[in-house]
Amino acid sequence: MRSLIFSLAGLMLFASWLVPSSVAWSQNTGDRGQWQVLEARYGSAQRSVDVTRRVQELARTDRTFTVTNEVLGGDPHPNVPKTLRIRARTLFGATQTFEYAENRVVQATQFIGGGAANVGQAGGVVQGDGGQWQILEARYGSAQQSMDVTQRVRDLAGSGAQFIVSNDLFGRDPHPNVVKSLRISVRGPDGQTRSFEYAENQFVNRSQFTGWNAGNSGGGSGGRDSGANSGW
Repeated sequence: MRSLIFSLAGLMLFASWLVPSSVAWSQNTGDRGQWQVLEARYGSAQRSVDVTRRVQELARTDRTFTVTNEVLGGDPHPNVPKTLRIRARTLFGATQTFEYAENRVVQATQFIGGGAANVGQAGGVVQGDGGQWQILEARYGSAQQSMDVTQRVRDLAGSGAQFIVSNDLFGRDPHPNVVKSLRISVRGPDGQTRSFEYAENQFVNRSQFTGWNAGNSGGGSGGRDSGANSGW
């Protein structure tokens, strides 16, 4: 009888040890978002800092956080409005950039922090995205029909490699059976504006551009056809 009592006591002690362990395990298996954080930058159009590791840590908690200097580890550009820009990828390979103004709340549950590639440069304040030309607007098409691809080109500029001008890159053909081009309106460090034009199937070196948009002067992304007077 005594041995039975000791056995029951041992089982109860073992069970009491298992319960909190399983609860702790379930709390540590968050990170349930659909967007994997590839890169994150915080700052202004002129000065930003890489915060990839910090955002990945926050994403792993699956909690909300507010975009502030304190949360992201410092003020890269004092007395200037700042933005958190997160470039993320789905499990199927699609990429998207999320932008949050200072003091905005970010739902970390939509992001995956674990296992993301650290494509950003560690530490240090840098000038813009790395390019000198700030993208104001981008249009793809012909002189008669074109569509706004500003946000798409900004996203591409953020990754800093080359791309080829094509219908597939921009999602559709705004003017079938007609030769098209990509026209990017930019502003330089001295405040002057100019345009770059690339023919269909031409390579674009996006490292010369910055995807940050201080003035929000360009249009949003996604297939709005222009008329004949498109400003081409």
